[in-house]
Amino acid sequence: MRKKALNKNFIIPEFSESSGLMIDAYKVLCRKAGFKPRSLILEVLKSLDEDFSNNRSILYIVKAPTGYGKTSISLSAALFSLKNASFFEKVIHVLPLRAIVEDAFHKANRYLGLAAGKQMMGVSISPFLLYPITFVTIDTFLWDTIKLNTKKWSEILKEREYGYDYFTQASIIVSLIFFDEVHMVIENDNLRKIFFTVLEFLTKNRVPIIFLTATMPPSYEKHFINLAEVKGYKYRCFPENELKDDFIENEEKKVFHIRLKKSENIGKLIDLKKRNLIIVNTVRRAVEIYKNLKRYSKDIDVMLIHGRYTLKDREEKAKILEKLKEKDRYIIVSTQVVEAGVDISSDILITDLAPPISLIQRMGRNARYFDEMEGYIYILRDAPHSIYNDYIFNKTLSILEDLDKNRFENFHPRLPWTYEPMLRKIYLYLNKSWDSDLYSKLMNPASRSEDILQLVLNKFREGKPFMRDFLIPIYVDEDILLVSPEILDKLIVKNKVTIMSNGKSIGKINGLTIAKKISLGHRIRIELHKNSYTKELGLII
Repeated sequence: MRKKALNKNFIIPEFSESSGLMIDAYKVLCRKAGFKPRSLILEVLKSLDEDFSNNRSILYIVKAPTGYGKTSISLSAALFSLKNASFFEKVIHVLPLRAIVEDAFHKANRYLGLAAGKQMMGVSISPFLLYPITFVTIDTFLWDTIKLNTKKWSEILKEREYGYDYFTQASIIVSLIFFDEVHMVIENDNLRKIFFTVLEFLTKNRVPIIFLTATMPPSYEKHFINLAEVKGYKYRCFPENELKDDFIENEEKKVFHIRLKKSENIGKLIDLKKRNLIIVNTVRRAVEIYKNLKRYSKDIDVMLIHGRYTLKDREEKAKILEKLKEKDRYIIVSTQVVEAGVDISSDILITDLAPPISLIQRMGRNARYFDEMEGYIYILRDAPHSIYNDYIFNKTLSILEDLDKNRFENFHPRLPWTYEPMLRKIYLYLNKSWDSDLYSKLMNPASRSEDILQLVLNKFREGKPFMRDFLIPIYVDEDILLVSPEILDKLIVKNKVTIMSNGKSIGKINGLTIAKKISLGHRIRIELHKNSYTKELGLII
């Protein structure tokens, strides 16, 4: 089992006595946190030292297997910035999911003894992103870059203030930005368009950017290469040569037993003497499986994780997960919230069929650690998939069926060159469109937050989300749960919520209308009725 690193508060003074290169920061981090230096990370940091010392604007893509330790690049850069802020003042690490932000935040504070920040909807430790390293969700990062902190909308609408406006945006421009598995979220049409608009803005302002990935499709990589060339950035894709180190050599020795199965076999695939991780595509399915397993698995820890917990309960789940990871056997049932960036391993992974990017990330939670040499992965071919694109889902199934005929020979979930052909076949095209109106506003120094907000509100008035789908806050006592308009509609139909505006109850209304009203600055409070939520199961619909 993996050893838990200790908090090393003296790491900063030790680095301050070194020569001050990023490689030195990484070596100190490895020594204090118990990491073994990785050749690829040393290669990246050496290039950063060289390119920054020559005043080059950089755009890097770092491709490495899941579990390789890519986050240590951003941690090393943050430590470096404390001694030398002449190239970038601090680090902002952008992640696709809230659960990963929590995991990375706790890891940074545990390994570095370094004050780290986190920023996402409902959690505001660092609104100006001023910590040496701040972990932030992609949504929050995009809102901040376009000068619209969502907490300030009502005040901006009332023309009482401009919100954080240029302050947070300026903080972003003087930072080194890490985008971690960002392609996982830019498959969303609205989110992708805003992301590419922000990327145009960042590169116009010469902001240094590093993409970290285990699963970037070649079509996406090609776009970022072209962007770097057009904008005059120093572009590098790592590894620049064949990746060969003790990590890769060890991964090549691992044996993965991968097979397609049917959902009805889940109970037969679990081994109560081992660590079992079950990842499914919907919350309803996760809850049903959890309840069945909890009923029949009395002598083993069974944990449920999904996205419909309150903000406080999510933090509590993250702490419980940290403790559970130290045990030799357990069953964790989860949705896709654990599929990227969450540092957990399993002996047996049972996963619903999903698009390749998601599948590879999920497989990264199996036999993840260095001394784990064998893993079992079962892919449930008949899983519900309404949340995914039909073409991508069916194409993935077709390719996996061919691989299954040969028991997945020559396919290794930790070695990118064995699964990149699948990514190339499925992700043929990338929609590179961006919002020219928004870009014009961003590039105009006279445009303030209120001007940007009007663009956003015009979308809302049309009933369209500006970025991701609407999320509506619901109060569970005094904690907050975020749900979609569709989920709120179900709660309304089942009379599980009370909706109030200015202290008065609202009659018939639907979730989308409420989302639009909240977005337009209306003060609406939604309270969940008792017995509709538990700490164990989360939201009950």
